[in-house]
Order: sequence, then C-alpha cells, then structure tokens
Amino acid sequence: MQSRLKRMNGQSPRVIFGCKKAGKHVPQKNVDPDKHRNCTSSRECCPCQIVVRSPRELFPRWRITSLVTDHCHELKKCDILESNQRDKRLSAEMLQLITTHAGKCDPKFIVYMLQHEWPDKAFDLRTVANAIQKAKNSAHIGGSEAAELHKILQDKTRNDKDWFFATDLDENGRLRRMFWMSPSQRYLYRRYRDVVISDNTYKTNRFGMPLNVIVIIDNAGKSRLVGCSLVSGESVEDYEWILEQLLAASDNVYPHIIFVDEDPAMEAACATTISKTTVLNCIWHLRQNLNKNLHGALGKDWNDFISAFWTTRNALTASDFERRWSEHVAVFGVDKPKIEGYLKRISEKREHWAWPWVGTRFTAGMQSTQRVESMNAAIKRAVNGKTSLPALFEAIEKKLSNEAQTSKYILYKTDTTVDPATSTFVQQMFADVIDANNRYLGIAAKSQMKLEMSRSVLYQSNPHTGIDACAPRSIEGGDFEEIERSSKDDREMSSLQSIQTIVGSDRIVQIFDVTFRLDTERKSLQHILLLADGSYICTCLLLQNSGFVCRHYFHLMQVSDRCKYHVRLIPMRWFKEELQDLTDLDLSGAFLSAKTQKTVAQVGSAEGEPASSFMSDIMKVFPSVPSLSGVDKRNLSKKRRIGEISGLMKNIMDTVNSNPEVFETVKDGLNRVIVRGAGEEGMKDPHYTKTKGRPRTSRIKSSMETKKKSTKCGVCSGEGHNSRQHS
Repeated sequence: MQSRLKRMNGQSPRVIFGCKKAGKHVPQKNVDPDKHRNCTSSRECCPCQIVVRSPRELFPRWRITSLVTDHCHELKKCDILESNQRDKRLSAEMLQLITTHAGKCDPKFIVYMLQHEWPDKAFDLRTVANAIQKAKNSAHIGGSEAAELHKILQDKTRNDKDWFFATDLDENGRLRRMFWMSPSQRYLYRRYRDVVISDNTYKTNRFGMPLNVIVIIDNAGKSRLVGCSLVSGESVEDYEWILEQLLAASDNVYPHIIFVDEDPAMEAACATTISKTTVLNCIWHLRQNLNKNLHGALGKDWNDFISAFWTTRNALTASDFERRWSEHVAVFGVDKPKIEGYLKRISEKREHWAWPWVGTRFTAGMQSTQRVESMNAAIKRAVNGKTSLPALFEAIEKKLSNEAQTSKYILYKTDTTVDPATSTFVQQMFADVIDANNRYLGIAAKSQMKLEMSRSVLYQSNPHTGIDACAPRSIEGGDFEEIERSSKDDREMSSLQSIQTIVGSDRIVQIFDVTFRLDTERKSLQHILLLADGSYICTCLLLQNSGFVCRHYFHLMQVSDRCKYHVRLIPMRWFKEELQDLTDLDLSGAFLSAKTQKTVAQVGSAEGEPASSFMSDIMKVFPSVPSLSGVDKRNLSKKRRIGEISGLMKNIMDTVNSNPEVFETVKDGLNRVIVRGAGEEGMKDPHYTKTKGRPRTSRIKSSMETKKKSTKCGVCSGEGHNSRQHS
C-alpha cells in the first residue's frame, strides 16, 4: 500500500492509502510512441484504497470515510505481508546466513537464498540490506579497519615468526604508518638487494593513504614485490620511517642501488638512513620534471634545449659531459634566473642520472622505475579509492601468490622445453658454454646469453688500429625511449679512451674492433679490451651494467684463442637459487672456448690464468655485485633466542638496580613494545575528511600526457568542439 496526504483549503486533511498498482501510467514524452523504449508499467488502475479524514477542530483524530478492498489483479504473498512489521523480523538463523555471505554476494542473491531456506516467509529487500550492513559493521574489530588489519598481521606473526610488521600511531591513537613484509619477501630482498626500486601509488584505499611498494628483480628477470607500507604523507620523516623498517626487517642489510623518482624527500631520507646505498634517478621522471619546470619558461627554445640536454646526458665520458653541459645546456639559463637555478640544482646531482656515472654500475639493465610502475598498475586493477585496508592487504597477498606461481611455472617450462631460437650451428660451437650455463645459471642469464651467442655470428672483428678511438660521441637518440632501447640495439655505451684511462695500459693485453657485418659506416663499432686477468671489458658495457656476456665477446671466442669463457664472469645473483645458498660452491672449472679452437686452457695450468687472479683487474676497476646469500646467518631459532634472552636478564637486572635512570628508560621501552603489541583493540582509523561535491581525480596528470577523452561534434564528428560550436 502507498499513502498520500492531501490538505484542501477549508476542508479536513485527508490521507489516501492505495494499492501500488492504482492509477494509470501517463507517459512523460510526447514524441512518436514507436520510439519509446520497450518497457511496461506496474500500474493497472487497481481500485483498492482506504480514505481517512480528520476534522480540523479535532486534528489529529482520524476516521475512515471510504473503503474499497477489491483488487483487479492477483495478490502475491509479499504484497499481503509487506506492511506487517512482525513478519519482517529476522531470526537468529537468518541473521547467521546473512552474516556468512555479507560482502560476498549481492543483496538480491542473499534474499533468494533466504527464500530458498524459508519458503513460507516473505523477505523485504530493505530489511535484508540493513542486516547486511550491520553485519559488515560488526565484522570490524572495535569498529576500526586499522585495528582489523593490525590483528590480521599479528595473527600471521603468531603463526610464522618470520613475518615482520610495524605500526606508527599519532597522539590520538590513529594509524599514521604501517609496514609489512612476509617471510618470502624478506627472503627475496636479502637475496636480490643489489638493485631495488621504490615508488608510491595512490587511490588504493578509502583513507587516501599513499601505498609505498619496494620491488626487486629475481634471477629469472622478473619483478618481485618485497615490501609494502601505508603512510600518511610523503615527507622526509615518512620515507625515513619506511627505510628504517626495511633495515629492521632485513637485520640492517642495505640495498646496493635504489631507483627513485626524483622526489627530494625520498633522496633526503636515503642520504640519512641508507647512506651506504647509491641513489639513482629514473630518466622518465627526469624528463617529466624538465617539462614541468622549464617548458613554459623556455618557450620556443624548448625543442633545442631538450635535444641538447639528452645529447649531453648520454655523453660517454665525464669530461665530455662537463664540456657539453657548459657549452650547450647552461647557455639556455643565461639571464634567466629560474632556468639557471633549476639547471644548477640538477647538475649538482648528475652522478644520479648522467650516463658517464650510471652506465658503469650494475643496475640489471635498468634506467627507469618502469618495473614498479607496472607493479602499481597490477595492484590498482584489484583495488580502488574506496577499498578498505584489510581488502587492500588481501589483494596484495593474492598478487604475491600469483607471482610465486608464475615463477614456479617459468622454471618448470624452461626445464622441460627446448629453446628453438638457438640454431644447431651455435649449439655445436658453444656446446661447453651452454652446458656450463645450464648447470649454474638461472633463467634470465641463460636466455639472454643464448640470444647473444646466436647474434655473435653476424659480426666481424679486427685488431684495433687506433682510428676513432678519441672521437667524442654519445648514445644515439634524443629522448629517454631511445636510451631505453640503446642496450637492445648495437650502440656504444662508453668510449675506448674512457675505459683505457680507468683501467690503465698495464692491465690491457689486446684490443679488438667489432662491427656488424653489414654495417659499412661503422655505426655499430664496439671495442673489446682483453685484460691480463683473463676477463674483458666491452664498450657496450653489457657485462658491467647487466651482468651478461655480450655478443661481441662471443664473436671473439670464435676467432681468437685468447678469448675464454668462465661462469665466474656472471654475478652470483644470476645463478640458480639453490647454488646461491652454497658457501662452498666450486667454480674452479675450465676456461671454455668455442669449438673452432683446438685447445682449452685449464684454470691453474701453465696455459691458463691462475684461479686466484681471475677477474682481479676488472674487480678493481668495476666492482661487481657481492655474492648474495639467501641464508641469513643472523636469523636465530626460537631456542637460541630464549637462551640469549636468559643470558641477558642477569646483566639487565644488575644494571637497572644500580642506576634509576636506566631503570626508567628500560621500563618505558618495554611498555611501548607491550602497548604496540597488544593495542590493536584501541587503534583508530587514519584521519579522513570526506569532501563535498565531485570527488578528486585519480591523479594529477602531467602536461606531457594526452587526454584520453575529448569533445566530439555531433554534426561533423570532429574533435575539439561540440555541435553548438560547429561552424
């Protein structure tokens, strides 16, 4: 039944209770009926109604003045019981079913399940929806999502002591920061901490807290998520707290190199917290910041500036970089204080982004944070700006589970599939090398070097004659996309003169020039320096920057008996995981040659280099990545922890008894630990202010990004104007 109140001038107020199917549908549109949507109305001119009135002098004293009980349609059970409040009540069994499926099923589907279990009862959708919302609210511990997430992490820590998490609350008990790492994440970080990427992403939870993710690259060349944290902002204190928890979770194991997005707060936090780590800037974000700060100020000179900037950034030597910077880049800031100041600031940290300093470091072939951006995109496909904190955690855990399954599948696929890309000729020529790689190396190193072997037959070489050795050059390509492709193409990444200066002439045995067979202009010219310790340096820097032997050296193995291959050329991080854990791994095998040679020199023999001096020269010039052990020697067992604590108790008691100040310090510290461990009941959600009107956009877009949507004209179908603006 539906009611409507009518007040007539000079008459008594009247209320009419009528059937929902009373009256006749009146269409709101007067256009051609054939163009109406194919739909029907529930109104059937049902005459059933009750009219009540109340005299004005006695208001509100109602009396029935008209009663019609006949319907012109069949009545359903829900129509009969709709207004009966007693039949809307839900029993304990019904509420239990609703609680079980709340948040997992649509309310209409839950009503269907209730109707199936209790066919003699009619269920009101609004009543069921209210019960669902009540069940969702009661599911939160203490009514707080932060407390619920804290309890989830605490339960995981109780079940597995290798879980690590930390929380930070403000003075009102609200969550300000949270960091967590699972046992598998801690294991991966300790093993592959040589190159780490960090970045923030937004719109992942309903409190607007940025999600910071930490990513590494495993021995299969895949991106792996090793750390997550929720913070209230992007201040230096927030980043310092994240890095401190990262060190605490890994027992003060510092990353060797960390890629960041040119955030000054993150760089300042790295300088104070992980001062032993080399900080490198993403060249994509460098390009974005240049456009943001200088495009408008330079105006028509922007294209000339950006071309000169990338040519300078890609210089192969530090001296060439300094010369080009002063001659071609700094001139754009003359008599322009804003431009001059910005160029001076980025020039002071050129070691973080300029190629002469970045190219000789081991970065696993990376120059940008694109791997972590891909990780952010994968996470945001599962969450949005309205996701709760526990749901965000579950989505990340599902992502980690998928990563682990993918890693196992790739390993299985590689072990059971023959690589068709390698020709029979290459397999026969480098049979010993391929066998050694299959025995020791992981998927990424094996695949990449098979590709390098296949391409090595397309090159030719000659002893170096001294021509073009001192000509100043840079990496070709005028933008960051070209630079990213430079390692895949055949481009010189360092100059021969620069490497000769760094290495020293006394360590160099012989120099070769290697070019592509069809390259008549020598654009693909590379120089290979054979060192006295049995190793080599190529101007492509693939070995130093990525840790793989290049195609140019594999070519020389076919023409020179001095060029030998040894698996110790490859950093330990590319080895199989089970071999990385071995402290007594024997790598004193033979120096391997291509099958075109007659003899193979043995390590330690009269013909070969002694094992103790192998790679000693190259290690002095380009320090390789230290061997990364997957087993953390400082991980104590439970019994050993109890033993050490028992041994410390007597010393602690003697110290605090003799010094009241120490007693108060120890007492406060223990209280903080106890409160932090047992305070999830009172933990409050982060402060969140719900704004009025249209919600904020998902993120701030840079001026470089093109708009995906534009105004389209309904007359000419052109973009950029509508039908009113059409002329």
